[in-house]
Amino acid sequence: MKVTPDTARYWIEISGLTPPKEYRYQYLVDGELLIADPYADKLLDPWNDYYITNETYHGLIEYPENYTSGIVSVLQTGQEEFQWQIAGFQAPLKTDLVIYELLIRDFIATRHDYKTLIDTLSYLDNLGVNAIELMPVNEFEENLSWGYNPSFCFAPDKFYGPKEDFKAFVDSCHARERTNSSSMCSTLI
Repeated sequence: MKVTPDTARYWIEISGLTPPKEYRYQYLVDGELLIADPYADKLLDPWNDYYITNETYHGLIEYPENYTSGIVSVLQTGQEEFQWQIAGFQAPLKTDLVIYELLIRDFIATRHDYKTLIDTLSYLDNLGVNAIELMPVNEFEENLSWGYNPSFCFAPDKFYGPKEDFKAFVDSCHARERTNSSSMCSTLI
């Protein structure tokens, strides 16, 4: 890698990548330590991805088990931009919030994914909920924790589905018209 004159930052320029092909990579630190990119928005986990079904995350790129160990980063150039259906979303006033804190894997245990969660919005709407506080959805150790042991803050955990499905969930929340003229909003912690 190249280094800045002050030796504070390292960088590399990679050319010849094919959009939107996914590439797997790790950093080799001091010739000994393999680590994933802390800024990656998708990771491969040799210990936990095995439990993610094709139904939850269709077409998940395989972990390169014959080539490395530990968490692996995924890079994808030329990603399609998500087509938001709801523009100009206005959250309810703080004084009007009815918040439902939700852990996806426990709320819909048989199908722990965003697509199924979208199907439950009418239930939450009927309860009078107008805000959903999702318990952490970024990558965390294992698949069955509450998510308060994050390991990569920019990567949505694949156990709940691809990031596009998460965005579709947020869009569906914002599309829920309420009788008080506000929409259901989704909040992350």
